[in-house]
Amino acid sequence: MIQLKPWIDLWDSYSNLKQTRLLRLSLLRDLAALLHSEKSRSMVLGSEKELPQLEELTGRLQALRKSRLEKPLKNLLETESLELNPDLEDLPEELSSKLNRFDRRFEKTMTAEALRIGWQINFLDAWVEIQEAEHWHHRLTQELPPRGVLLFAESAPESSEKPPVKKPEIQFWHGRWHCALEPGFHPTLRGLRCEFQIFSSKYSAPTHKP
Repeated sequence: MIQLKPWIDLWDSYSNLKQTRLLRLSLLRDLAALLHSEKSRSMVLGSEKELPQLEELTGRLQALRKSRLEKPLKNLLETESLELNPDLEDLPEELSSKLNRFDRRFEKTMTAEALRIGWQINFLDAWVEIQEAEHWHHRLTQELPPRGVLLFAESAPESSEKPPVKKPEIQFWHGRWHCALEPGFHPTLRGLRCEFQIFSSKYSAPTHKP
């Protein structure tokens, strides 16, 4: 079963910030993803006795997505009544088209909260080795807070850009990572400054090679 103590500690570290709710939404999203993996593992192993508890916790996290998230995580998981947070309903059309999906409900709420507090929605295009894509995604998730959060990733639009290395044995994926960043924040990864671009309808941003 998942140990909640590390999540509770990280939750508490995101107190009294302008972006507290946004950072805590990101934690809930990541915890929900971990629960999904745990449920899949339990079904494969035949440990179905754990499923009701995992399902209950998953449902609770979805309910918390719409709340204010000002109290300690342990209290929120145990209380019956939640103080709801009024979210921004009308997202920019380009964002809505990407976020109106069943599997991006957390990301939609996170985007609305980011815009509410005056953060920018940015994206990073990068060629990554396919076998390294998950690691790259994890690095962004871990290294952007507390001044940024990763929203979601998708394939980058087709362009004339080619992979940085031409080797048949190495397969690359051209990905686009959408993030919410505090204005003026310029993240670095692997010691390199990443060229995040402000989200717009024109996909002509230069590509960063990780």
